[in-house]
This record gives sequence, C-alpha cells and structure tokens, in this order.
Amino acid sequence: MLPLNPLCRRLQAFRKPSTNDSVSHESRIAGHDLWTFLYLGFLGVTVNQVCFTIGLRFTSVSHSAIIVAWAPSTP
Repeated sequence: MLPLNPLCRRLQAFRKPSTNDSVSHESRIAGHDLWTFLYLGFLGVTVNQVCFTIGLRFTSVSHSAIIVAWAPSTP
C-alpha cells in the first residue's frame, strides 16, 4: 500500500478539492499514516494467514480441502 500512496494522491479521484492548485503539505505522508500502513499490513496479512493456518490444523482433511478450495485465488 505504501508504494501506491504517492501515485494515488496524484490522481484526480483521490485528490481533495481545494482552491489552491499548488502542492501543499497535505501531499506528504504523515507519521501516523506510516503507522496505519504498518499495522494494517501486519494485521491484514500476517495475522490473517496465521489464524487461517491454525484453523486448518484443527479441522478434518475433508473440511480443510473445502475451505482451501473456497479461498480466492490470485491471478
């Protein structure tokens, strides 16, 4: 998410409406935004996958196969 942030801020759809067209201090990433990216990345990926793997460990093989088959695939 962090590498895409500067790109998205340049797009008109993500830009806040303002009367001043010059670059302002709002175009930078604030310190609290970095922490938000950090914990969302950790909770959204790492903790999710750990809980998913632990959950598969405590179920039957047939249920595990069904759960894994329902998971979305990456292109």
